[in-house]
Parts: sequence; C-alpha cells; structure tokens
Amino acid sequence: MGDSKTSAIDPTQARTHALNVEGVFFQQRVADVVQEAGWTITAQEHPVAFPKGNGPFPGREGRLDIRAERGSQGYRIILAIECKKSDQSYKDWVFFPDRSEEIRAPVAYPVLTSETPGSTTAGSKWRLSTEIRPFTAGVVCIDARELKAEFGKPDSWKSSTKRIEDACYQATQAVQALFGDIVERQNHLLAAGMEPEVGAWVIPLVVTTANLFLCRFTPKAVSLDTGEVDWMRVRYEPVDATVLEYPLPVHLQLPPAEPLKTDPRTVTKKHVFVVRGASLYVFLQRADLGVRP
Repeated sequence: MGDSKTSAIDPTQARTHALNVEGVFFQQRVADVVQEAGWTITAQEHPVAFPKGNGPFPGREGRLDIRAERGSQGYRIILAIECKKSDQSYKDWVFFPDRSEEIRAPVAYPVLTSETPGSTTAGSKWRLSTEIRPFTAGVVCIDARELKAEFGKPDSWKSSTKRIEDACYQATQAVQALFGDIVERQNHLLAAGMEPEVGAWVIPLVVTTANLFLCRFTPKAVSLDTGEVDWMRVRYEPVDATVLEYPLPVHLQLPPAEPLKTDPRTVTKKHVFVVRGASLYVFLQRADLGVRP
C-alpha cells in the first residue's frame, strides 16, 4: 500500500508551477500585450553584448526579453523590455521620488547639411547626430526596494534590491548595445553614400507583477539619532508606472562627445520605466511616450 501521507502530484501541475515561478508564461503574455497595443515585436530573447568583445577578449553578453518598436513623428521608438516576475515573498516594490523633471533617452538622427548657404539639394550631405535628449516630464525616483512586510510579524520584515537591480541592468545593457548597433548601421549607410534611416529613440522598460508604490515622507521627520522615521509620517502611494534613475555600472557608461559641456548624469545614470503588467496596455497606448523630434 502507498503512503497515505503522500498525495499524488500531477506532472502537468508540477511542471506548470515551475515555469510559473520562472516567469516563462509571464514573458509571453507581455509580448502578447505589446502587440495588442499596436507595437511591433522585432525580437525575443535577443542576444546583446556591451561592451563588445575585442579580438580574443570576450565582451559582456546578455539577452533581452523583448525588443519592440513603433514609428512616431518621423522617428522610430525602440523599447528594450525586460520582464520580471516579483518574488513570491517580495511583492511590493517601493520607489523613492526625488524630483519632477524631463526624462532622458539616447537618440540617433540623420541631419542634412548644406555646403552651399540656402541650398538643400546641390552640395548637401548627410551626417549622423547622437544625443541624450529629454522626451517627457515625470516623477523621477532615485532609489527602490523590494519589501516583505507582514503586519504583526516583525521577523518577516525584510528588504532586497536584487530583482530590481537585475531587471534594470539587463534593460540598460540592452539599450547601450542596441543604440551602438543603430549608430553603426547608420554610419555604414552614410559611408556607402546612401540615405540614412529615420532617427531612433531607445528606451529601457521593466514590466513586473509587483505592486508599485511611491514612498512619500519629509526628510526632516527622520531622526538623526536613530536614522528612523515614525510610520505615521510616511505615505505609500500606489502607482501603475514610475521612472527609476538607475546608476549605470562603469562598464555600461558611454563617454560623452563633449565632456566639458555634458551633464555627468546623462553618462552615469539611465532613466528606466517600471510598469505593472496589468497596466502595460494603457501605458503603451501613449505611443509616442512624449517623444519630440
């Protein structure tokens, strides 16, 4: 006779549970929503490398979950999408807003220059311009934490940054790699005497199942003796999407073309959109995301 304490587990149930935990199904659902919102998926599980290898020295390689794009106002907007299921224990992602400002993203666009004043045909030639440009206004957060907190169970209160850090790293590495590929292709077209393609923005996007909150508090309410703040003086605002100013690891930073004229934050930080999966369709309906040529 079998052990009465052992219950039979259906193999399909076990396999599905394992894949659910890994987020395989979630990524496919995100891809489905992206297409429903009118975006074109150009790649999934797309291999990227940044920095690229140099001869016998391998570069830093990774994979992008979803690459999607859509045309807008004569530009292409390319999304580097990383899908991240929240940990079953750490379901709340809390962000710390710092200020409202224009969000920045890298853009490469062709410019037609004229060697003859007043002429746009004879003597004209194309050149490529690359910049970090602002494209929409929003609340920018400077830090984020994953929380496990249960009321009445102080031993269960924990925080982590692993999933947020991993997702932002993978998305921003992909952005640097994709942008480099776009610039390289445009330069090849110019070198061959061909008209370049339309300009392209590249934007990192993390889609998650976590609950997103903005943590609102007054810094003066924090005790300098204990480093803590009274819980009654903190407010958690649920949001569908936010922007994290992610500190780029040094090896992901691109040197500025004009160091003395460049804001250091455009080199050392990258604005990453973080969106709840349940709100992704509405978010993507803002097709241009505020992009201005």
